[in-house]
Amino acid sequence: MSLFVTGLQESREAAKAANTYTGGKTKYLSLEENETVTFRFITDCVANPDYPHVKVSVSTRVHQGAKTRPKPDWATGEWYEHGSSTCRNMLMKDGSHLWSLLPDAEQYQGCYVCDTVKVKNKKGEIVPHYASFRDWGIVVMREKIQVAPGEFTYVDATREIEEDGVTTTIPDVRIIKFGQKNFWSKFDGYLRERGTLLDWDYVVTRIGKGTDTDYSVAPGVQVALRDASGAPILSPATGLALPLDYRDPAIYARYDGLVDMEAAIMGQASIDYQRRYFDPEFTPANIGNGNEAVADAPVADVASEDALAAMTARVTESYGTPAAQPPTAMAPPSQAQPQVVQPVVSQAPQAIVDVTQAPAPVGVPVAPQPMALPPIPGVTQP
Repeated sequence: MSLFVTGLQESREAAKAANTYTGGKTKYLSLEENETVTFRFITDCVANPDYPHVKVSVSTRVHQGAKTRPKPDWATGEWYEHGSSTCRNMLMKDGSHLWSLLPDAEQYQGCYVCDTVKVKNKKGEIVPHYASFRDWGIVVMREKIQVAPGEFTYVDATREIEEDGVTTTIPDVRIIKFGQKNFWSKFDGYLRERGTLLDWDYVVTRIGKGTDTDYSVAPGVQVALRDASGAPILSPATGLALPLDYRDPAIYARYDGLVDMEAAIMGQASIDYQRRYFDPEFTPANIGNGNEAVADAPVADVASEDALAAMTARVTESYGTPAAQPPTAMAPPSQAQPQVVQPVVSQAPQAIVDVTQAPAPVGVPVAPQPMALPPIPGVTQP
């Protein structure tokens, strides 16, 4: 069940976070100024009962860009001057705070960043560092490849992880954590048009830096769904090629469990995490792990299954209220061709042969997906 459920679909088996989370698999997406990346969402912004297995983005209060302590002698990895942390004082439905549900509640009753990290406001006053809303999601990085003159497609990027001395290649799945105004709002039009963000690749560029950061978003080329023979799978209703839709259970299963977003949220709220990066007098028990960068630090003190279950119905701060579910004009992909879809990765040239992610050939248009538009919180419907 999901930790953060107000306005969001419950995530499957999140209560197993304490047993499934591994720091080596978790990587965050961070863009430099003028950097451009392409990704496809693994989490959606609107819950859809036709796809109960698809996880939904989560909104929390985050201390973003808080000044960290000077790099300590025990830190062997990269160290950032500013970092982020989930606010332990985030309110629940019953008026309690997040810290009261964490396994380290007896160690610190409150939020260390709220209590100790100070900033100067526009009036020149010294005030506590403010925690603002950030929405969390999961994406898989994509690479654009040419399959014929003038013909391109996207495939999953990959990366290697090492666990217990064994190196494994996995899809390059990352956690994203961005603000509503300069990032997530850029996807509102696509969400209104199609009712999901999982059926398209997006090209995102960071513009500016610091408090002047903005993001531009553009859709990538559409990728058609194909069977094992390479032929496009056609819509029974329109006769046009169906788009590759990551909501298909056969595709989605490839990414399920690679990262645990809610465990990361909880871990960045632990007092060990907060003191590790913001308390100059603190020395953690697990030092010298070679990964002291704030953005990618391993999560400590992940909540127990009972603690996660206790949080389920209590978080009140979220992306919005539950949206009405759109009656989709396209049958769920799992009903069309559930057994033939296998996504490709970009490890070797033979990835092109697995044509589930190759583009439709000339003369095979991709079927449009008209559907009723779901209301989006804070967005005026056209």
